[in-house]
Amino acid sequence: MTQYEILVYSAAFIAVVLAIIAFIRTPDEQKFGLPKHVKKEGVEYAPEYSPREKRRQIFWALCWVVPFFLVANYVWFPWFNQYVEYAHCDNYGSLTGFHIITFSLFVAAPVITAVVLFVFMGPKFIKVLRVGQFPLWKVLRPTKYVYGWRARLIGTLFFVFLISIVGLGVWGYFAANELIFSFESKWPACPNS
Repeated sequence: MTQYEILVYSAAFIAVVLAIIAFIRTPDEQKFGLPKHVKKEGVEYAPEYSPREKRRQIFWALCWVVPFFLVANYVWFPWFNQYVEYAHCDNYGSLTGFHIITFSLFVAAPVITAVVLFVFMGPKFIKVLRVGQFPLWKVLRPTKYVYGWRARLIGTLFFVFLISIVGLGVWGYFAANELIFSFESKWPACPNS
C-alpha cells in the first residue's frame, strides 16, 4: 500500500469510529428520528408548505428525477461511453465529435446551468434584492426570515454564484481548446479508415 492509500484508509477509519461514538452518545429518543425543529418565540418564520403540499412537491420532483436517472444510466451513459471512443472520427462540418463533446462539457454545461438557474430562480432573487427580505416563498422546513442587508447579501451571493458559473464556462472554452490541442496527435485510428 502506498502512503496515500494508508492516509485515506486511516482517515476513513477515524471517521467511522467518530460516527459510532457520536451515535452511542446520542440520546435514545433522537437516534433514529429526524431532528425536531423548535420555533423560538418572537422570531418570524417563513410560511411552510403543508404536509400535503410537501408530499406533492416530492412526488413531482420524483416524477422527473427518476425517469431522468433511469434514461441517463441505462440509455445515455452506455451510448456516450461507446461514442466517445471514436468521437474524433465523426465530422460535423469543421468540427469533430470530440470537439463537440469537449465544448459541451466545458462550455455549454456551465452556461446552460447558469441560464436555467437564472430563469427559474433569478426573478425570486431579484425580488429579494428589491424587498430586502429572504425567503419570499414557502419553505419545506422552519426558516427564519432575514431582513435588510443580510437578505440582500443572500441575493447578491446567488448572482455572484451565477457569474462564477458563467466564468467557469469562459475558462472551459480555453481549457477545451487546450485539451483538444493536446489530444489531436494521440487519437487512435478510426475503424472506417
